[in-house]
Amino acid sequence: MLSRNMTLIFQAGVLLVTFSGCKSTSTDSSFFGGGTQKSAADFKQANSVDNLKALFEELNKARLGNETSKAAALTRGLLPDEGRIRKALRDDAQPDSVKQIVTLLQGLTPTDEKSLARVFAADPANTEVQVHGATTEEISSYEKGSAAFNEFPGGAQRLASEILRPNMTFYEVELLKPGNDAGMKFHLFFWDGTQWTMLGPIWRASR
Repeated sequence: MLSRNMTLIFQAGVLLVTFSGCKSTSTDSSFFGGGTQKSAADFKQANSVDNLKALFEELNKARLGNETSKAAALTRGLLPDEGRIRKALRDDAQPDSVKQIVTLLQGLTPTDEKSLARVFAADPANTEVQVHGATTEEISSYEKGSAAFNEFPGGAQRLASEILRPNMTFYEVELLKPGNDAGMKFHLFFWDGTQWTMLGPIWRASR
């Protein structure tokens, strides 16, 4: 399980957060606004790969077009509050682990609009969006040649075995230069029952 000494890195290059054994004292679970996030673009979300891809295409277009408010609103809707985090985790996930994640995100996520709009930044030439999906069980098995093995970082395998909710599908979103095989990836998106949410690379934690 996740330990008290944790490091989370969102790979946009704008968010590096470190936790060193602090205890959460906040009960506020709405540090990203909470509940259903309505974007400035009023993007209609749906539980499909094509919809997640279209959402990122819209976000990337807004960012590259310097539509800061729109990009920030779309980004904010992808970032979870405590309730949405718990939807991706097993019912028996250690409470301290969940609270640590909440505390990290609450205290250290960008609050100004400009920085928030760049959380999912990539090389401007990375205009192609690809979405790769696998179930918790497929990620845990990590069978060679599978989508889980080819597209998900190895750390996700431990996460799937230890803490991710069974029978869920998670997605890697990748921004690439057209024609390239690899680009910038953002980790563990899932449909929370209402909208798309990013859990992120929480396997980057000390044991």
